[in-house]
Amino acid sequence: MKPEPRRHIIFDFDGPIGDTYLLNWELVRVLHPEVPEEGYRIRHHLGNVFADPVVPFTAQTAAMYWRLYNELLTRSHVEAAIAPLRILSRNFALHVVSSNCEGAITRALTEAGIMEAFGHILGKEADTSKVVKFQRLAESEGFSLSEEAIFVTDTLGDILEANKVDLPTLAVTFGYHPRDILARGNPAGIVDDWEGVLQFIERIMPAHAHN
Repeated sequence: MKPEPRRHIIFDFDGPIGDTYLLNWELVRVLHPEVPEEGYRIRHHLGNVFADPVVPFTAQTAAMYWRLYNELLTRSHVEAAIAPLRILSRNFALHVVSSNCEGAITRALTEAGIMEAFGHILGKEADTSKVVKFQRLAESEGFSLSEEAIFVTDTLGDILEANKVDLPTLAVTFGYHPRDILARGNPAGIVDDWEGVLQFIERIMPAHAHN
């Protein structure tokens, strides 16, 4: 009997894995004080943050933002995700597709002792489009986005990009966007905590299929 292919969980980083809202907002508040918090937290993430930004980053402020993010992101920001990610890595291939810095994400995951759980970290350096990064990841690993993967994210903009490649999404409310905004993208599910993530994934991609 042919074994079932190993399935993949793709994570956005800021929000689902990294509890980084306060870190990111403080940087935006200092660099662009003209942007209200609602503008950053909600409207800036309704679409692709590079294609449809609300925060008017310049080359100078963007460079400062990336530098400070790299300096300030630590293990403490991913602490709550360590145990559930280890559980998921037993049965699934894990990856990150983010709009943030690959180096900073890799370092934080390494400091947390869970970098070995991840196959690919695709950040802003890979492409500014998550659509492109989803496609590149699937081609590299040889899997179907629609049938063998799910994307875990916390923003409507990400859900809409995943919808373009028929990638199912699981939305979490412990990041940037609240439930009512996430629901606009018709994700496969919306959960409020890591326990909900584990239960949802076990229900739609049961671990026993991989044992």
